[in-house]
Amino acid sequence: MDQDFNVKIIDFGLSCSIFGSTGKGYDTTKTGTQGFQAPEILHQFPVYNSQVIDVFALGVVLVLLATGIPPFNHANLKDHRFVKL
Repeated sequence: MDQDFNVKIIDFGLSCSIFGSTGKGYDTTKTGTQGFQAPEILHQFPVYNSQVIDVFALGVVLVLLATGIPPFNHANLKDHRFVKL
């Protein structure tokens, strides 16, 4: 993170526009490493919010940095942590 707490983790090999493939912040491309992919990507939702997906991956990275252990091998919609409230 920089002095203003902006996250500076990136992988250009898996990156896409912040506006997504639709130009409105949504995407349809399945990208990323399985352990960092949100349930929407793993379960192949036809369209997802790309910024929300990035926040999910950041959460996985932060857990990994804090504990040294990934929170899961891959996200699963049946897991109680992914149920919408």
